[in-house]
Amino acid sequence: MRMFKPTIAVLAAAAILSLSTLAFGQSGTPSTTPPPSGGQNQQGPPPGGGGPGGGGQGRGGMDPAAMVERLTKELDLTADQQTKVKDILTKRAADMKTLREDQSTAPEDKRAKSRDIQEASNKAINAVLTPDQQKKYADMQEKMRQGGGGRGPGGSGL
Repeated sequence: MRMFKPTIAVLAAAAILSLSTLAFGQSGTPSTTPPPSGGQNQQGPPPGGGGPGGGGQGRGGMDPAAMVERLTKELDLTADQQTKVKDILTKRAADMKTLREDQSTAPEDKRAKSRDIQEASNKAINAVLTPDQQKKYADMQEKMRQGGGGRGPGGSGL
């Protein structure tokens, strides 16, 4: 079991990292027109969650409340876990926003810092989950990485 925990963390971190780059690619393009129906929303989902099932929207754009809602449904989070995970995701979103807005940092440095933020938040989320939930969470991340999460590994550049 000890060998399994690092694998979960690595898989989850890789999936979250690939999704975080979506947010970087979206940060500089304000949208005043609604997205075409059935198309991808370039600004991320509206507050309160993504489209039906969250598919294709890229979960990196989901707000923390929508992500907690999805994780609660998929992992059967307790109320205490929901609160802790939401706090972790809210901090991650704030850190990522600060990083996106930092014009003095080179894109490659932003990617490295983004990975660090993702790894730290993933580690914190995994610490809140039970072993069964950790396995399900790792499976969710793997599915997203293999094409269910939108634009594929790496996403768009900074």
